[in-house]
Amino acid sequence: MTKFAREPLRFFGSVGALCSMLGVSMLAIAVYQRLAGYNGGLYGRQFFLIAVTLNVLGVQIVGFGLVTEMVARIVAWWSRTGSK
Repeated sequence: MTKFAREPLRFFGSVGALCSMLGVSMLAIAVYQRLAGYNGGLYGRQFFLIAVTLNVLGVQIVGFGLVTEMVARIVAWWSRTGSK
């Protein structure tokens, strides 16, 4: 767990990528169902909305990981240089 404290992007990037991959695969299924003629349109379907939400969530988690990575590096630099 201390490795993730020093490099939080590894954890958040993995979780975000997993959410995004799940969302993209769900979107592919929803688009295939739409093109094949199942259940009409996309916008009223909960499956489509969950897929879009997972994609947005994945991007947000990766962005949060980037911010925490920058904060972790600043804290490490600050403690290494001894500045107060």
